[in-house]
Amino acid sequence: MSIGSIQGPPVPVSTPLEFVDDAEKNVPAGQQGASSLSRITDSASFSSVAPQLQAALEQISTPGASVVETLANNVHQLQEGFVEALYSTLLREGVDLSTKVTLRLDASSALVVTGEHPNKKNIDSLLSKAPELSTAFSEIASQSAALRDIHSLSTMVMRSTGASRYAMAAANPSDAVYQVSIKGEMNHFYFTAKP
Repeated sequence: MSIGSIQGPPVPVSTPLEFVDDAEKNVPAGQQGASSLSRITDSASFSSVAPQLQAALEQISTPGASVVETLANNVHQLQEGFVEALYSTLLREGVDLSTKVTLRLDASSALVVTGEHPNKKNIDSLLSKAPELSTAFSEIASQSAALRDIHSLSTMVMRSTGASRYAMAAANPSDAVYQVSIKGEMNHFYFTAKP
């Protein structure tokens, strides 16, 4: 299954198109490239692959042992285990959880406190001594992202909308970050825009 494609470098704008088919012979010289692009866009539009995506999504979402159910169950189990271990680690060291603490992975995939917190240094130190928290959180984040993307793609295909709609529905992973906020006995896992 191919996720992307490899293409050669684009033809410089100053280079004339070598191929002109019958449909372009009557198009003014300066507009032939635009006509080719329009035909390519029409033939390679998202709607042309929508039926294949629909079939794949139906297979992914088949009740029983579907990928979606597996991911959802994994995320649920991982979140429960993560929260239990996180609270145990923080409370054992006397960290006051009456002030909201928000955690996310940093560039090196280590779990850290984001934003300002009175015990930021202490919490970051405790987290660095418990790498299993970072590993579990990374799994939660990646599997949650997969679920989000499957849902976005399913919504787009069911609405028979184009690629631009999908681009708006599915946040660009480079623009979103997964994090958890805890305060007292409450916790919340979510995606947010990068600061």
